[in-house]
Amino acid sequence: MKDIHRFSRRSLLGATAVGSAGLVLAACGQVQMAEAPMEQDAEAPQEEAEQPQVVEHAPVIALLISQRDDNIARTAATLELFDTEHPEVDIAWKLGYPPRELPPLLAAGSPPDVCWWGVAPHQVADIVRDHRPILAAHGVDISEFVEPVITGNTWQGKLLGVPYGLNTTSIFYNKDQFAAAGLNPPTDDTTWEQVLSDAEDLTAHLNQGSEKNTAWGISTSSYIPQYLPFVYAGMLDEDGELAADREIALRMVHMIKDAWTRRGAAPGPNNEDIDLSGFAVEAFNNQQLSQVIFGTWGIVPARERAQFEFDSIEPPYLEIGGGRTRGAFMGQEEHFVLDTSTNPDAEVLVVWYAKSTHQEWMGRRGHAIPVHIPSQHSFGPPEDDPHPANQLSFARSAAYATPFWPHPAYRSFTGALNTHLRPHFREEDNLTSEEAVENAFAALEQAIEDWKKENA
Repeated sequence: MKDIHRFSRRSLLGATAVGSAGLVLAACGQVQMAEAPMEQDAEAPQEEAEQPQVVEHAPVIALLISQRDDNIARTAATLELFDTEHPEVDIAWKLGYPPRELPPLLAAGSPPDVCWWGVAPHQVADIVRDHRPILAAHGVDISEFVEPVITGNTWQGKLLGVPYGLNTTSIFYNKDQFAAAGLNPPTDDTTWEQVLSDAEDLTAHLNQGSEKNTAWGISTSSYIPQYLPFVYAGMLDEDGELAADREIALRMVHMIKDAWTRRGAAPGPNNEDIDLSGFAVEAFNNQQLSQVIFGTWGIVPARERAQFEFDSIEPPYLEIGGGRTRGAFMGQEEHFVLDTSTNPDAEVLVVWYAKSTHQEWMGRRGHAIPVHIPSQHSFGPPEDDPHPANQLSFARSAAYATPFWPHPAYRSFTGALNTHLRPHFREEDNLTSEEAVENAFAALEQAIEDWKKENA
């Protein structure tokens, strides 16, 4: 009988010493190194490559995320669960960060069968399979998945991977501070105007009798402010054209900056009286901030360290032009099978990540929001510690989350915003918000045109 515990935490954690030099094969209770490919002299004559043969139950070579000890432990636990259902499948996995590790593996002619990815797998769209037929062949109905995730993983009709986890955004708030200030707690139906109005009142209450502010009602500069306007304004359409609404983007830029420049309800990005690093997790936990924008990654630190009652709400509405709109950041994760793979078990592994057994297990552990809608109930708070009681606000916001620059030129888009909006929010330029937004839009449009020319 095969040892179904071959993917033990001890084995995986011990394998971190391997580094990125080779593959680790966990099989029959052993951890082995796969030999690294020998470098060839560029001038030496090349023999004609033999055609790969499909081999039943050869180890699936997987490049999985394992940057930190918590990710390694999570990978170990995940593969142990997989092994209980598929003890016949061996996984040879490689440590490292796939967006960095995959290119040299491809260049060396030793690509993996399966690879983990985060946002925008479009960067490697040409070397992965279309996963729609893969899912269909294994009985998975993608209509049961969060639609923006499917859209955000599709390029020119090709589904670039099997999505299995999602991170969105919510606003966390300190219930005790709202009560002390005599304010009603926010709801899922609130607006940014109400959030900032409450933040002004909270800031005044928190700093009564003080010569200067050392605590604030909200922070709007600590969580990717250069992306937040486009989370609301939109990013790209399904054809890869810019679909962002300039008016909404500009209104969001004003709203973010007004929080500290006009309202005094938030700390500025260079305020020395508060540490906003790490997305301001510690500033919220030590009660210097009454409200803060967090992703799902903020849940566990707050639950473990916050010494007060807190909860979360869905992203607030932006009221504009007589209507209301809102959006959520969509951080997604997926696995894909490379075109070069001939191992039939590669499909078994990636499809398993999308099935309800794994989706619900992952949701209960709080690692990520299940993208399988019928499994999202598992993401609710634990019974022994129910705050944030409204934790499913994260899952609900997935329905309107904005696919994050779903295009092969992904890095050009993020670079445009880092160049033209990030300095504006850091107060490192002398531009008006109107000028900064126009420059950002021009750079985004240029990135699209440059990509079209390069790929004509």
